[in-house]
Amino acid sequence: MLWDPKLAHFLCNAVRWLAGDQMSKIGINPEVKDLCPLLSGHCLEHCIVPCVNTELSVYCCQTYKDHEAKQLHEFVAEGGGLLIGGYTDKLGWAPKFQLSP
Repeated sequence: MLWDPKLAHFLCNAVRWLAGDQMSKIGINPEVKDLCPLLSGHCLEHCIVPCVNTELSVYCCQTYKDHEAKQLHEFVAEGGGLLIGGYTDKLGWAPKFQLSP
């Protein structure tokens, strides 16, 4: 999984890059609370929040609902960083596409 401690250095670098020069907190959705110890271990200030808000520099989540899309888009458009980490087990069910010559 993405929150594996072996990936801690990579994830923390990604979050720092997403934050840029912003000094605000990093918001962690409860779905990805396993990310908290990784960020704490790298001295990154964070808090658990149920949804994105303007007081954050980066928002981390696993998925989002259709009704959250506009708010996330506005957050990123205003300079916020967004880390979405997830996986799917449906890749094996993806339709096969045939390329035409």
